[in-house]
Amino acid sequence: MKAYYPIAESIAEGTFPDCINASHKDFKLLKEMYEGGYVAAVDASDDDGGEFMEIRLLPAGRKLLDY
Repeated sequence: MKAYYPIAESIAEGTFPDCINASHKDFKLLKEMYEGGYVAAVDASDDDGGEFMEIRLLPAGRKLLDY
């Protein structure tokens, strides 16, 4: 969960990209956060690869910022 903190902080500050694809350095961690219920996003994945849009923190993701 420590690895999630910088992403959660960036989303909370509004500095995380609104849309990322599988080539983005944080895609794998963001996907884990999405699957774990820390973030909500539109899964825009297709045959060409993974992509998330409209990324926002859920309450569980905001709790990460308390540590």
